[in-house]
Amino acid sequence: MLVGLGEANGWATPVNGRPTLFLAVDRLPEPGYDVVLALHEMVHAEHLRRTTHYWPDSRVDDDLFREGLAVHVTALLMPETPASGRLWFAPGYDGWIARCRHLQTPLQRRALADLRRSDVSDLWFSGAADRDGDLPGRCGYWLGENLVDRLMARSSLDAAMSWSLPGVSSRLQHLLEEPTA
Repeated sequence: MLVGLGEANGWATPVNGRPTLFLAVDRLPEPGYDVVLALHEMVHAEHLRRTTHYWPDSRVDDDLFREGLAVHVTALLMPETPASGRLWFAPGYDGWIARCRHLQTPLQRRALADLRRSDVSDLWFSGAADRDGDLPGRCGYWLGENLVDRLMARSSLDAAMSWSLPGVSSRLQHLLEEPTA
């Protein structure tokens, strides 16, 4: 636990070669959702521990998978937590979830075009819920969870934790090319 640096409320990163979890005490969500955040970040730390492959920062495919994986596992381990709590660490985002669901097909098309880019990840994973434009703020978390849910229907969590980024990117591309229901 430490005083936050920038906008993040939590993150996992290697320190001296070991996955390390950080939570910003000044940016913790309300009680109950703080535990959801801690679990989310623990999933990131565990993914770092298990993967033997290099994962660059801020690529859309990387972030869709890693954030989607953290939200997916949180849903498995804390099924009583509503989607808003998993995706925003707070209640009250049902309208945002409905907007993302409504935009699923255009979001998938845009994600396919942006998949291997490293200059647009912030558009997908930051911003306010009511941000104008074709990408709702933080919509990458919603789309990432959706994609990882679909991936986990075809594979085990244990296997997914050790996938390489090229393998993940290929899997995501395949899913993004599929028509939405």
